[in-house]
Amino acid sequence: YSKKEITQKQDKKTILYFGRTEYRKGVLQMLKGAKELWNKGLDFKIKIIGGDTILDPKGTFIGEDIRHQYKEYIKNGNLEMLASIPTLELIPHILSSTAVTIPSIYENFPNTCIYSMWLGKPVLVSKSGGQAEMVNTSYENGIIFDWEIEGDFTKKLEELLNMSDETLEKMGSNAKNRIYSLCNMESNL
Repeated sequence: YSKKEITQKQDKKTILYFGRTEYRKGVLQMLKGAKELWNKGLDFKIKIIGGDTILDPKGTFIGEDIRHQYKEYIKNGNLEMLASIPTLELIPHILSSTAVTIPSIYENFPNTCIYSMWLGKPVLVSKSGGQAEMVNTSYENGIIFDWEIEGDFTKKLEELLNMSDETLEKMGSNAKNRIYSLCNMESNL
């Protein structure tokens, strides 16, 4: 990748989610919160990169449902959905985003959070898993929200979207330092 390709920012603030479109990953809830902000007039993009999964109770693919339910937001550029790509090809998407979100309803210790923080990106994460442990201090190394608190995701997303570039860069730098201290090979060996 060229340096320009890797560091070129999106034309509007972009929140990246990468991973499978599974119910437990919080994708549907994330989009519901984003829609509230779009309907309030905030102009930002959610970019989803990942494979589709079946929602068993409905017998449909979640991605297909999203494309149908959010077609107007796709058409106007506020939602972009891409298929899975190899890990290394994610790097330009991560670096050009405003922040990365890990909105899981429940989770273990997701690589998506490690990759994003290691690359110096601010993260917006649910408290339901290892991603909250990685961030550790909300508003310093990323932002932690709680699905148990009504509207908390939407509130924290709006706060993130209203942060200055300098604040986001500082948070990303702190995230990189935090994840390196937690996950570096030397300490863990």
